[in-house]
Amino acid sequence: MLGLSSSALASDLALPGGPGPALQVPPSDAPSPYQLRLQYTGEAWGNSGGLQTGNTYLQNVSAGLKIETDKAFGWTGGRFVAEGFYNAGNSLNENFVGSVQDPSAVDVGDRNLFRIYQVDYDQKLGNTDIRFGVMDLETEFGVTRPMDALFNGAFAWTSTLDRSGDQGLNGPSTYPNTSLGVRIRQRINDEWSVQAAVVNGMSDRLDSPHSNAIDISSKNGALLIGEVDYVPIARTKLMVGYWQYTGLQDTQNQFTDSGALRQVRGNQGAYIGGSTRLFTIKDARGLDAFVNFGVGDGRLNEVDTSVNVGLTWTGLFDLRPTDKFGFGSASFARVQIFSRRNSPRATLFIRMRRPLNSPIARS
Repeated sequence: MLGLSSSALASDLALPGGPGPALQVPPSDAPSPYQLRLQYTGEAWGNSGGLQTGNTYLQNVSAGLKIETDKAFGWTGGRFVAEGFYNAGNSLNENFVGSVQDPSAVDVGDRNLFRIYQVDYDQKLGNTDIRFGVMDLETEFGVTRPMDALFNGAFAWTSTLDRSGDQGLNGPSTYPNTSLGVRIRQRINDEWSVQAAVVNGMSDRLDSPHSNAIDISSKNGALLIGEVDYVPIARTKLMVGYWQYTGLQDTQNQFTDSGALRQVRGNQGAYIGGSTRLFTIKDARGLDAFVNFGVGDGRLNEVDTSVNVGLTWTGLFDLRPTDKFGFGSASFARVQIFSRRNSPRATLFIRMRRPLNSPIARS
């Protein structure tokens, strides 16, 4: 399988990003409190093996608006963000690869899809940061900076969390389906911070993939997630997290007397991971490593154990100081539906990320 991705920007400023198309963050000294982002991403793929051999081209058009309230209205510490996208193309994963994790960061299945991706307000109050709205939890939890170079789904947060909630709740709140909720982050000191979020258990609508919806009910429940982060030195991060659904979900292979899949509450899991700088050439240039390990409830989740590791080299060549070269490997134990046997799977991914635009600062 071989892929090539490129992006074209209609602005030299950017918005907060997620596991979909990489939308970066503008400098804090941006001249205007109103920042508009337009981006086109195209991915050309060739696949051999899997479901079938063939080629496809995926397209994504993303737009976003960011408003810094202190500069716009004099309201200190506030930020409003609205993002949406349109995706088109012959699905790489559903039609060619057939993997548990999408090889592409923009693949949304075999359909053209318009989606309101994130609409939220973020408020900083001293060492406390509160975010409310429709949000992608994967932009906040279980991620490290070196993972940005790899767009395979296995190298975002852990596969156990990414594939959770599929049995009736449309997965967790992440690209392309996001939920309404609130996230609170508390910085304890320069090294330690904690964060937690509560979002609607149903991301958009399972029975209507083309609609943007907020479907709140006791059946859907909520997704709860918490994380503790430790950053002892620059470019080093350790994290541990726990998540739980409160809504009803179908089991993988447990049945009622009538033959229907049994539904239970309490799907849960945890993860631990981190990243560090192994070697520095100069400033941001150097070699970074990351690792993430996750576990989940095998009764309810397609993946109950997962691990991903990788290396990212930034600025390998003097003339290209912002280019990134990534190498990663991921494996997981997959609970086969209607079977009690775990089947270990593994994937290997290499990516060269070369920005076509001028460098944009991250916050």
